[in-house]
Amino acid sequence: CDEVIMAGTLHHSEYSQEERQNYWYRKEEVFRMKQMDKPTIALMRAGALEQDTDRHCIRGLENRLYSRAIERRRTRKIAQAAVLEEQCIQWREGYSSSDDIAACYKEATTQCGVRARALAVEDELDAFGPMP
Repeated sequence: CDEVIMAGTLHHSEYSQEERQNYWYRKEEVFRMKQMDKPTIALMRAGALEQDTDRHCIRGLENRLYSRAIERRRTRKIAQAAVLEEQCIQWREGYSSSDDIAACYKEATTQCGVRARALAVEDELDAFGPMP
């Protein structure tokens, strides 16, 4: 891409109280959205819906599937074990390095970042089409 576009944004402290309140979804809005998603999730779980249709959008709902929940739980446990092991090593060797702990965590969760990037590229293509 030859063209770079930058846009400024306000720091959260620069928003008024009303703007901050309107910025986030309220509990009842989240509840209503989850209720509206239930038919789509049911179709996805039944294997009857693998891509968006005119009536159902699956984007963002992938993580509500059991297989994805198991995968996320497994990734969290692996990352937690890696961090605890690194902390144990540092404790035994008498030093403390948050950078080493962060690197350990990053290594354990790299695949999550790769997947998130791939989904972001898909979203960009859906929204804007292929770039010339």
